[in-house]
Amino acid sequence: MLGGAALSRPGLAAAARIRAATGCDLFTETFPLCWERGAGLPLVKRTPYRPGEQAMLAKYLGAVLAGMEAPLIYFGRQGFDSRILRSDQETVSL
Repeated sequence: MLGGAALSRPGLAAAARIRAATGCDLFTETFPLCWERGAGLPLVKRTPYRPGEQAMLAKYLGAVLAGMEAPLIYFGRQGFDSRILRSDQETVSL
């Protein structure tokens, strides 16, 4: 999961190398301030932010957070946890 400087050209190039070596998926923070895109840069999925969309990330055992905090849902609704990653999903922050 990429945010901040990790969404710059060098950060995205490093993420592309990691994806090539591991087969991982790449996600960006929901509303990045700046996100370089274009030819030669990897495709990065946007992290979901609405209640009920957490299922998109349910298949992952964990997440590496590069340049961002753990993502949250922006809507306060009863019966929904504001965390997008489950508590049993291991997270590592860089």
